Amino acid sequence: MRLSRLLKEIECTEIENFSDCEITDVFSDSREKFKNSLFIAVKGLMSDGAEFASDAVESGACVVIYETDIQRKFPGVTYIKVKDTRVIQSKVAGLIYSCPAEKLHLTGITGTNGKTSTAYIYRHILKHNKIKCGLLGTTEYDLGNRKFEPARTTPDAVFLQRYFREMRNSGLKHAVMEVSSHAISLKRIEEVFFDTAVFTNLTMDHLDYHGTMEEYSSTKAELFSAHLKNGGLSVINADDEYAGMMTQASPYEVIL
Repeated sequence: MRLSRLLKEIECTEIENFSDCEITDVFSDSREKFKNSLFIAVKGLMSDGAEFASDAVESGACVVIYETDIQRKFPGVTYIKVKDTRVIQSKVAGLIYSCPAEKLHLTGITGTNGKTSTAYIYRHILKHNKIKCGLLGTTEYDLGNRKFEPARTTPDAVFLQRYFREMRNSGLKHAVMEVSSHAISLKRIEEVFFDTAVFTNLTMDHLDYHGTMEEYSSTKAELFSAHLKNGGLSVINADDEYAGMMTQASPYEVIL
């Protein structure tokens, strides 16, 4: 993708050293190496990617998107400042990888317990009907041509788009994924929209991060209110006390 085309799709506050280069990859971990790539210097909870922008340029980045100031900038590298790198990274990665999520029938499953079992059951049903289905979950990532044990339930935004592209390249048309509350809160699924969203249950968990059950439940509800495709389906466990909240957040058809 040409940088000029990408810039038409995102909001930025400042651009330096513009050069309309062809971008073939995107990364947010400066330890990765890609030629003709774009590095997103994400401001994280523990560290700031802006501190590693120089390493990213040495790793092949010709464009750097950042939020906080970068101390050392290189000639020949385009620097793009945005308000929030975490919010924008999923959209940028999706565009560079040709919007792979839009070409998949996506099912997202959220809840405290039962996400993994539900995802495996869903994939098994499709496979039994001779429909291949990718999977992203706590115990396994199945991208079609390769499987591996993941480090986290829901991958970060850049890797998520990369995995969607790999699923499409392997011929998959369906995918199911577990969507953690951390993933929603940290914008890992920003600009990702699901054909079906599933709610299993909600119990006291992750309150060290969310603080209260109100915050925890409202974060979960965003899967239904903000991440369904037009006309998307919500499948909600009616026996859970938070079922009403999830139902109310769902703008389209609901199955209880």
